[in-house]
Amino acid sequence: MNLRTGAVIFFSGGIALSLCDRVHIAYGVLEQANRSMFGQAPWVIPVFGLLSITVVAAFGWLRRAMGETARAPDRVRTTIAAVLTLGAYASTGPLDGWGSILLVVFAMLWVLRVAVEQGRCAVIFSLVLAAAGPLGEAAMSALGTFRYLHPDMGSVPSWLPGIYLLGGLLVAEVEAWVAPDRHEQPAVEPAA
Repeated sequence: MNLRTGAVIFFSGGIALSLCDRVHIAYGVLEQANRSMFGQAPWVIPVFGLLSITVVAAFGWLRRAMGETARAPDRVRTTIAAVLTLGAYASTGPLDGWGSILLVVFAMLWVLRVAVEQGRCAVIFSLVLAAAGPLGEAAMSALGTFRYLHPDMGSVPSWLPGIYLLGGLLVAEVEAWVAPDRHEQPAVEPAA
């Protein structure tokens, strides 16, 4: 990933995710210990930006390790993945109390997307992200940086893994646009 691409992912991911977090603050889903930067903590955009770069790079590493070639970038697939992920994230503000119902809805949307057009790596990555994301948020919450006001699964809400499931598919689509090996063709064995 070159510097320009990294900067685009950092700022677009950091800003988009911080706006979704802003929805959570506005609806009383979470509160941050420090709200000195436009009602949010100064660390929010940088942390979300670094997270965005990290997950895109991690997906690329996993995809190559699994022997999958990069997908061709597609505007429609990327738009659908972005709308589903950011829409799910934002909907948890006003629908926070729906808890596990939202998780089921998000999981059903994920299954539908996976059944239609996702590779094995995107499935595995999404599942790992759905487990690691809430654990990471629980750890940050334990450090006192923020807290969910109505958690129903330890210190986090039960709908949280669903956002990460959908987010994993968005990461796969973003990585398709920036994959350094997307133009490479698999080697063809010469005929004997």
